[in-house]
Amino acid sequence: MMLVTGGSWFIGREVCRQLCARGYDVIATDRSVPACLPCPSAAGDIGAPGFLAELFEAHRSDAVIHPAALRKTESGERPEEGMRVSIGAT
Repeated sequence: MMLVTGGSWFIGREVCRQLCARGYDVIATDRSVPACLPCPSAAGDIGAPGFLAELFEAHRSDAVIHPAALRKTESGERPEEGMRVSIGAT
């Protein structure tokens, strides 16, 4: 099982599509997850205490691909939040 963070956005969604097309079991996560993903998904904040631990327990992920990030404008306006998502959550 592969866990992909940022599954709602361009890179994360494409990573999910490519992995699924190659036969991998995938679960995507994001703060809000669209219904158009080709794989199961879980909505939540990867920086929230316990969220990733619960996902790992429930899905036994073998690998994590972490393209989740805040947009440049969001990170500029809220640099602490940008650091928390991009670095702290990993």
